[in-house]
Amino acid sequence: MTEKTTFGDINYTSQKDEYTSHKEQTIHDEAPARQGSVALNIVDNPLRRHDKETTVHDAVTFAESNGMADQAALFGRAALVARDPENFESIPDLTQEERAALVYERDHKWHGPKMLWYSIGLCAIGAATQG
Repeated sequence: MTEKTTFGDINYTSQKDEYTSHKEQTIHDEAPARQGSVALNIVDNPLRRHDKETTVHDAVTFAESNGMADQAALFGRAALVARDPENFESIPDLTQEERAALVYERDHKWHGPKMLWYSIGLCAIGAATQG
């Protein structure tokens, strides 16, 4: 790859290609191999760290300590649903009305008032025009 050029008495040797390719190869050889991700965006549900009784007790305690004692039982049932959202139909503590509402929400994800979607669209357009 050595290319010789003579100009008068001076002999010029071009070894740039060999140097560059050696340099690039050295850089690529020293770079650590990329490892694949193991987690794949798995987020641990903190409500599953404890058993059901502890989860309900914590939710009831939270409601009572924040001035919502009249809704404490609802907080307990909601904690059970949040603990295992895919299997909410098998939770015996839920009323038929609550279970029906959850089934409707699962089956109709995009249901909402027209003004809600209007305001979301308006905010999105405003954000896009602002940059």
